[in-house]
Amino acid sequence: MIQQLLTKYGVAFHVAVMGILACCLVFAGRAYSGYPYVWLSAIALELALLLPSVLRDENFSDARRRTRHAFCWDPILYIGLISLAFVLAQGINGGCELVYQQDIDVWKMGDPRFPWMPFAVDGGCAYRFAGVLLAVVVSLLAVRDFMSRSAKRCLLQLLTGGCGAVAWWFVFRYFRPASDAWKFLDSVTVQSVGFAFGFMALIGLGLYADRSYQSPFGRRLLLAFAVFGNLFGMLFAASPLVAALGSLLFLLLLVLLLIKVPGFLGIEHAVSSIIVLGGFVGLVGWVWPDNPLMHKIAALGDFSALGHWFSEIRPHRAKVALSIFTEHPWFGVGVNGFGSFVGMHVKSNAEWAFFKQDQGWIFNDYLQLLVEGGGAGVIFSIAALVVLIIPIGSRLRDYFLVVVHGENKALSSNVFAGLLALLFAFMSAWLGNVFQLPAVLLATGCAVAALPAFIPAASLRRNTVKSEHHSHHREA
Repeated sequence: MIQQLLTKYGVAFHVAVMGILACCLVFAGRAYSGYPYVWLSAIALELALLLPSVLRDENFSDARRRTRHAFCWDPILYIGLISLAFVLAQGINGGCELVYQQDIDVWKMGDPRFPWMPFAVDGGCAYRFAGVLLAVVVSLLAVRDFMSRSAKRCLLQLLTGGCGAVAWWFVFRYFRPASDAWKFLDSVTVQSVGFAFGFMALIGLGLYADRSYQSPFGRRLLLAFAVFGNLFGMLFAASPLVAALGSLLFLLLLVLLLIKVPGFLGIEHAVSSIIVLGGFVGLVGWVWPDNPLMHKIAALGDFSALGHWFSEIRPHRAKVALSIFTEHPWFGVGVNGFGSFVGMHVKSNAEWAFFKQDQGWIFNDYLQLLVEGGGAGVIFSIAALVVLIIPIGSRLRDYFLVVVHGENKALSSNVFAGLLALLFAFMSAWLGNVFQLPAVLLATGCAVAALPAFIPAASLRRNTVKSEHHSHHREA
């Protein structure tokens, strides 16, 4: 019995612990610490290799043979190893210092020890990110190669529920009328974990609508933590634009599920949802009118400030980022290197006004990756993204092909939630620096890797339809 539980859910539990721990470390002041992930990754990988999920009509030896073959031939393994070597090389070649050049009266960043190698201004940042990257790679491999469909569902339930519990604690702990809590709001790190809460809210709503494998008590827990907890965490923690985008996509997903999954929101849960939402909003608005949520709504209505951010701050940061990239196009300036190079590319005091706060961020994840990872980092990221997206696209293509030929099989609610969550991730990466946080990398990576399991595998039915079509054509 214990062995069955470990083989089915042990790896899922360990991967979920890594994701929840990443959210907790944000509020412990260690959001970017990479060392705890090294030990957790080693435990998760060892457990995955020793106790993989056993599929139906398969013994334990066959499961080990199957999972090890999939592990060795998974492109994510080799992309991850190359990326880890790249980041470790940045750490080994790190430690650049500012050098004052008297003849031209400027400060310049000194050359690394090996100019032909990737480098980082602070080698410690590269080593910490290497630990985070190891956790992400191990999580992706565990989800793709060692988990069954039920284990992947369990992983998403644990991950969304745990993040929702952290979000509830965050809302009640920090958002009170006090100056120290308000200062905490302006942090890019907290706004990034707000995006993670929004991403998990979308995934949680899809899990809640999937009634196939849930008890009534489990659905109530999902509603309270995975849906409401993450939703309120996003509204209070995310930046105004990301919170508005996440709310719109959440409403869109809700409408889609009401259309595609009739009756998923029962009378009991509908009434309780209205009571909880109305009671919470009314309590916050009446007892504490000067709250962060009201300030986010007011910020969205301040079109002059939004115009200044889009037309002045972001373009100036992008201009400086591209200037840095032209000097280091191949390997970039290393992890967290943008903030160290800004001062050498800002020419006037007027331009410094656009870098008063959050000097190390470009407010665009794509440009941040281009500057700090260079062309090599962009190639590694695109390769990993393509490997993750191909199974989703392939299964969707097969599914729609058999649907066109007359077979009607409804898509799981998890598929709608996953696709909208992906859209949320791509758009939020353009609006800010959400993917610089380990919690975001782990949560989104696990969700994307698990998504193909919930799309019906229609390849066999597609081949049957094709053969029937060709036989009818020959008879004609």
